[in-house]
Amino acid sequence: MNRAERSLDRSLDDASLNLENRPARRFIVLAKLCTRSLADMYKKKYKLTTTGWEILAIVGRYEPIFPIQVGQETTMESDRVSRTVEQLVEKGFVNRRSDSVDRRRVVLRLTAKGRSAYHDIDRVRRILDSELLKALDDEERAAFFSIMDKLGSRAQQLLSGKNAWKQIVADASRAVDH
Repeated sequence: MNRAERSLDRSLDDASLNLENRPARRFIVLAKLCTRSLADMYKKKYKLTTTGWEILAIVGRYEPIFPIQVGQETTMESDRVSRTVEQLVEKGFVNRRSDSVDRRRVVLRLTAKGRSAYHDIDRVRRILDSELLKALDDEERAAFFSIMDKLGSRAQQLLSGKNAWKQIVADASRAVDH
């Protein structure tokens, strides 16, 4: 291990980077708790998978929407979006139609059944989120959303594309060398 690598390793010994403090892990744990709390509802009542509910929610929020936009909103690969949209179409939750402007593109909209499920689940989701956010006062809530926006922008900047981690490690190693 060269001097630069040793220096980089020492900077990574910061306790704030331990497993229990890593932002991505903490976000995942929180997201899983929130998702599991609703899973009984959307799985039993509507026969939706977690991915199905996520895409239904995106279509419901932004309709009419193109599948590529769904992928961008969810960060899902296009093949996974396509498979899930197909399932939602088969179950009668989503309509898939050719775009009137560009017939090569497909537009997604909720059906009446999809809209009903979306509103039902989203109402409960809003109640749960409201209760969760009661842990924060108004100032903390504003700071939380501001921090989430900053982290989201930084993640998009750093982590987009395959093997983005390699560039991050290379850049960090170069920074230590200087």
